[in-house]
Amino acid sequence: MDISHKEVYKMFFMTKGHLEVTEETARNCYEGYFRRAWGNHEMVYHLDGFEEAYAKKFLTTPNN
Repeated sequence: MDISHKEVYKMFFMTKGHLEVTEETARNCYEGYFRRAWGNHEMVYHLDGFEEAYAKKFLTTPNN
């Protein structure tokens, strides 16, 4: 399965609250974090600040 760069970092952010990892680390953590998040209806609350943090780290504009 090919998961997008942004989706991998989004899952990492929802679990850990930061993006200060390599893409390799984020990808290695994705499956375990996805299983942890499955059925956890509160995970969406951990997305606050993700778009801004992603834009700052990867020099993109929010919501892209």
